Amino acid sequence: MSAAQKEQFGPYANDYQILQTFSDKFLSSVNGSLVQVLDEISQIRVPQDYVSHRQTLAQAGGALNMLAPDLARAKKQADDGRAALKQPEDLQKVYNQAYDKLVTGPIQKVTPVIGAASSLAEQLVHVGDFLAMQTGQGQPSYEGGSVSFPTQLLQAQNSAGELLP
Repeated sequence: MSAAQKEQFGPYANDYQILQTFSDKFLSSVNGSLVQVLDEISQIRVPQDYVSHRQTLAQAGGALNMLAPDLARAKKQADDGRAALKQPEDLQKVYNQAYDKLVTGPIQKVTPVIGAASSLAEQLVHVGDFLAMQTGQGQPSYEGGSVSFPTQLLQAQNSAGELLP
């Protein structure tokens, strides 16, 4: 916060700063990992995309694995700051509502998405790895949105749903 903003908030500048610090960290962390994974996933439209996006998706997935611990640390910092506040009862009620909206709510909404996105990214990388591995074994052929495998064994595995989603 700028000096002018701190002056406007007066003795409650620290109260606001707790919310602002968490929000900044939350947005930075989510944009730096979850959004990257979802953007990378959205680029996969045809089978060849599994191969071409597997490395960047794996890298983004690695960053995503750090998101939950980063957000847990940011929430703990906000919780600790909140616990140390000395507020009048009427302000505390309003602050609690703001805290729930800006800290608790976003954490509750994003937590299940992190696990699902991480699992999906991992599965897509495995499919890309499998397709890339086949390049040395008679390369699969791609036609529109489908893949054809050169050997009967690969065709059978794919038909059984063991390889591609």
